[in-house]
Amino acid sequence: LVRPYFYGDYYSLIEPVFDAVSWQAYSLMLDEGRDFLFADAEDLTEIARTGRLGGEEIRRILLPGLDVIRPEALAALRQLKKAGVCVLFAEKLPHIDALSGQQLQLAGEFEAVSVQEAVQIPDTQEPQFKTLSGPIVRQARYRTRDSKSMFFLLNPGRTESVVRLPGADARRCTALDPFTGTITQERLNRDWTVPAGRGVFIIIEE
Repeated sequence: LVRPYFYGDYYSLIEPVFDAVSWQAYSLMLDEGRDFLFADAEDLTEIARTGRLGGEEIRRILLPGLDVIRPEALAALRQLKKAGVCVLFAEKLPHIDALSGQQLQLAGEFEAVSVQEAVQIPDTQEPQFKTLSGPIVRQARYRTRDSKSMFFLLNPGRTESVVRLPGADARRCTALDPFTGTITQERLNRDWTVPAGRGVFIIIEE
């Protein structure tokens, strides 16, 4: 839940500033039993860089209805949305760049929903690999008998593809290439190359 903070006195360092929309969101999240953190505009840059805030993985960001938005905050939100984070504005989208004063056209790029809808929308789907270059990789996710996550990544194209799992950490995983029969131990937070016309299995040690 993103809100600005006042920094003028001791109490305001720890108390978020609420408008009516933010207070409604806050109350509904408590009623729904959802876990959430407060963030300010500066935190968005950190979340975009690491995918985390205060050590917690961030899957959804809800912003109050704004008229004006800072360009660095907008850039961070675009990066997070591209990485698969659910980014929502409550009630309305911002339409003015705070630095230049220029008009923004964000409809179609971001979504504005009611506070009730924002709180009730399920969290983002299970993380999926993002294609960084080459043909779009098709993928399926399974759960093994010992409760590990297993991805099958298929490249249907004629050139190799490079993919990455957004927000992945350095945990170990097993890569299986059924074409060559090779099995390797890797770190999850890396770029993966999927050869043209082939598929690979990636089993995550959870």
